[in-house]
Amino acid sequence: LDSAHEHGETLIQLALYWNILRSGGILFGDDFSWLSVRCDLKKFAYMRRLTIEHLNGTWLLKKSL
Repeated sequence: LDSAHEHGETLIQLALYWNILRSGGILFGDDFSWLSVRCDLKKFAYMRRLTIEHLNGTWLLKKSL
């Protein structure tokens, strides 16, 4: 996901893509260093009880089976 960088925009994009992601799928993106992206990602993960994995500015979320 190469998301927008405004607060709230990444959250909307995450929700839209998460809804079409199959069980067991992985959603990943970049720009973890951007505060707006990181905040929206953390909010999304918290609401769905997900763990964010991140390394070198990239991140991923795994959808359970």
